[in-house]
Amino acid sequence: MRFSDLFICSSRPKIAVLGDFLLDVYTIGKAKRISPEAPVAVLHVEREEMKAGGAGNVCVNLESLGADVVSIGRVGDDLAGRELQSMLKGSLLVQKGFATPKKNRMVSDDQQIVRVDHETVLPLDRALEEKLIRELPKLLADVSIVAVSDYGKGFVTHALFQRLISLSKELDFQVIVDPKGADFSKYFGATVIKPNLGEAYAASSLDLGAPLEDVAEKLLEFAKVVLITRSGEGLSLFQGKDQTHYPAAVREVKDVTGAGDTVLAVFCFALARKLTLHEAASLANVAGGLSVEHVGCAKLTLGEIARQLLRENLVDKVIDGAHKDVLLAAMQDKECHSLHLKEPFGIDAKTFYALSGVGREGKDLLLHVSPDLATKERLDWLSSLAFVRWIVVGEQSAL
Repeated sequence: MRFSDLFICSSRPKIAVLGDFLLDVYTIGKAKRISPEAPVAVLHVEREEMKAGGAGNVCVNLESLGADVVSIGRVGDDLAGRELQSMLKGSLLVQKGFATPKKNRMVSDDQQIVRVDHETVLPLDRALEEKLIRELPKLLADVSIVAVSDYGKGFVTHALFQRLISLSKELDFQVIVDPKGADFSKYFGATVIKPNLGEAYAASSLDLGAPLEDVAEKLLEFAKVVLITRSGEGLSLFQGKDQTHYPAAVREVKDVTGAGDTVLAVFCFALARKLTLHEAASLANVAGGLSVEHVGCAKLTLGEIARQLLRENLVDKVIDGAHKDVLLAAMQDKECHSLHLKEPFGIDAKTFYALSGVGREGKDLLLHVSPDLATKERLDWLSSLAFVRWIVVGEQSAL
């Protein structure tokens, strides 16, 4: 896989996110007793966190990866809307009479115990729709990808989407859709449609026992490519008669909130960095697996993705030339200690204890080993040390 292109490019791709913006609220505390008023837990609140949800979560992830993001959506004239406006770059449309969707998740010991939703489905105001359609060419100037995050709240109208498709041909950008509902005809002309498994079957009107390739064949009537997320089973990519399945790595699933948003963001970012569809899908699969290990919506970095790629692609801990760019990215946002071994070496008890302390502190130890010392026996022994994360054979300046 030519993953290095994801990490070595210094330019920031410009990506637009169009869709439904939500405010995610996390009320976090301890539930230690049952209420005397009803058989429900009493949550003793310790703190409250607010994050951009829905299309906003896609924006936050893209910014974390290193993209310049154009946010296209709406909020209500309310506190939740103003909170979202302060979190995101750009300016979202404000629709009078529309309540900004808000989801409040009550969390105890990293587990959701209840979710309270404040939302109404309201079509985009006609005057706002017409204004946005007129402004789209300016908003989408120089973008390489438009990610459509449709949460079914009424913003992504048929007229708006079809204008988006016509502009994609004029301005030469790709349209990647995370759809909602059972009618995908509104997304006709998209480059990629990315439904989850349930949405894919519902939109195809096929029974749940039907082969997945038959489902994809139905959906390919609306888009050039179909990417189906299959939860714990990974991803499946369909393009014409070709299909590729990406199995999910085994994870400790803490929370699936926002995993689809993360997959969409990484997939779009990889395509914007000129990776192939297959490479983008593979990276999105890695990101989706990482996101479920977080509580709440995950905000992944290139460093986290790079570290996971190294874990999955290295038979041992020795970094070869093909992985050096990935290693550089893996070291960007994590403290790492480096040791250069130039002479024939042994590690005494005092040195061993000092080095192992690096691992106990949650830091990574990178060993540079001179080529003349890199015998198989030495590399095998160094790889066996739990506190050694990576080994690079060659001069330190090579990194």
